[in-house]
Amino acid sequence: MGDNAYTEACKEGKLELVRRYIQEEGCSPDDSNSKYWTPLVAAAYHGHYDLAVFLIEQGADLNISDEDDGWTPLMCAAYKGRGKIVELLMERGADQYLRDNKGRTAFDLAEKEGHQGIGRLLKAARKWQVLSDEKIQHFSLDGDLSVTRTFNFRAMNVMTVVSNTADKLQSHQENAFCDPSVDYGLLLEAKEEFLKSGKKLDEGSFNTALKYPLKSRPARTLSRRKN
Repeated sequence: MGDNAYTEACKEGKLELVRRYIQEEGCSPDDSNSKYWTPLVAAAYHGHYDLAVFLIEQGADLNISDEDDGWTPLMCAAYKGRGKIVELLMERGADQYLRDNKGRTAFDLAEKEGHQGIGRLLKAARKWQVLSDEKIQHFSLDGDLSVTRTFNFRAMNVMTVVSNTADKLQSHQENAFCDPSVDYGLLLEAKEEFLKSGKKLDEGSFNTALKYPLKSRPARTLSRRKN
C-alpha cells in the first residue's frame, strides 16, 4: 500500500476498504498522509458520516489536528457545512474550543462560510467556558435568541448579551451580583464551574458582593443593531 492510499480511501469514503486497512493490515485510525491528514480529518472534511462513525469506534483521536492548518475533524466538518458529522463529533466529545494555526475555532470557521445552522449548533453545546482567571461564560439558546452571560469574579458582576438572530438586534446589560435581576441559581452554578476548573476566588468578597455592589455604578443597558 502506498503512503497515501489509506487516506485517499478515507477521502473517497470507501468504508470497506478502510475497514480492511485497519482490521486486516493493522493501520492505525490516526495514520496521516504526506499532507498530515488523518483518516477522521479526511472523512469529516469530505462528509463521509458512516466512515466517521467507524473510525471513531476504532479509537480515532477526535481532537487530532493536521500540521498545515491545525484543523481538527470538527473544524473540517464545520467549515464544509457537514452538520450531521458536527453533531456526531460533539456527541462523542470533540473539543470545540480548540483553535487552528490562525487562532480560529470550529465556530469561527462555520460562521466564515455562512453555515449559520452549524454555528447555532456549536453555540448551543457550549454552555460553560472559562475565559480567564477572573471570568467564566455561560451560553444558552432559545429560538432566535442567544443569551451569553459573562460572570466576572473580580468585578463581581455579570454582563448579559442577548442577540436576536432574526432581526440582528443585540443588547448588553451589566449587573452587580446582588442585583435582584441576576439569576442566583445560575450564579452559584457559575461559581461551582469556575472552581471546578481550578480557578480561585475570594469567598469573602463573593459573599459580600451578594449583598452589596462592589462598585456604586448602577446597572447599564445598551442595545444596538448588528451589521
